[in-house]
Amino acid sequence: MNIAFYAPLKPPNHPNPSGDRLLARLFIAALERAGHRVSLASTLRSFEGKADPVSQSAIRGAAEIAAQQLVERWGGDDAPDLWFSYHVYHKAPDWIGPRVCGALGIPYVVAEASVSPSQAGGPWRNGHEQARRCVSRADAVVALNRRDIECTRPLMRSGARLLRLAPFIDWQSWPSSRRTAGITGSVTMVAVARMRRGDKSRSWHVLADWVARMRTSDWTLQVVGDGDARDEIESRLREVAGDRATFHGRLEGDDLAAVLDGADLFVWPACNEAFGMALLEAQSRGLGVVAGRDGGVADVVAHGRTGLLTALARPDDAARLLDYLVKRPAVIERMGRDGAARVRQRHGIDAAARALDQLVTGLCPTSS
Repeated sequence: MNIAFYAPLKPPNHPNPSGDRLLARLFIAALERAGHRVSLASTLRSFEGKADPVSQSAIRGAAEIAAQQLVERWGGDDAPDLWFSYHVYHKAPDWIGPRVCGALGIPYVVAEASVSPSQAGGPWRNGHEQARRCVSRADAVVALNRRDIECTRPLMRSGARLLRLAPFIDWQSWPSSRRTAGITGSVTMVAVARMRRGDKSRSWHVLADWVARMRTSDWTLQVVGDGDARDEIESRLREVAGDRATFHGRLEGDDLAAVLDGADLFVWPACNEAFGMALLEAQSRGLGVVAGRDGGVADVVAHGRTGLLTALARPDDAARLLDYLVKRPAVIERMGRDGAARVRQRHGIDAAARALDQLVTGLCPTSS
């Protein structure tokens, strides 16, 4: 079938890498792998992060114009069979999809919708209310984070479908692993994330607190990331890690794979992250994990098997976990093997493609 795809937070062709951009691309790839034709309906970003009502109003106006243009363009035989929106929440509501679907009479699917009640009266209240409308209007909701379900399920209309989908990556598209067998010498830790202000910056500073509290010294830290807070973050990490830290800036593709393959343990607090795509990528390359027990991280890291999770409010506990693992490389190696196997079994794109195919063909049986 022909599927119109829209990512209001960040389009899949955006120049800046992030977990949102990656997952948008993965949803497209999974739908195409299932045999469907996917076209990008719009690149208009509805994201407004400064709580500016004037900007929010301007974005909504632009979206309404874009929706009308799509309705006029698709008014004939070229209309898509289904609309698929990825990541809808109060700061990035979908103002386009519901209008287009209502005018054309096609199914509306929303993936990773978040409608936290705490935003109802806040500065993004209009976006929050629209996100609620998107869920209520949807013919199907795809949930990747278990904590979203308790707020979205009550809003879903009778007969709408809920697909609980495990976060997924296309691990087969990565270069072949160049990892050597066994950990020799010091343990190499690695962290990969954007260095932007907000939750990402908070995670980097929490990581620095973990490192500052470590008592062992037989380790190094590879740091991968770039953004508007890079100077501040790198300065803090140099302060606590000294010459044990190596800074790579932004890496993608083969270069990122090479750094991951040269590391042993992925460390990341994941403050307020839905689940963390980088955690899946690291495990797929055979790295053990130490991460914060926040959001949906427990959905992608099996505590005690593929990694160790720790409370963000207790940095001393995180430091003790890191010290424990530095002294026990065999435990890190076992976690890495189990993590790679778990990603292949539960978080691969093929399983996601099958589940999504069953969902969309069920909504449009005459188009499949």
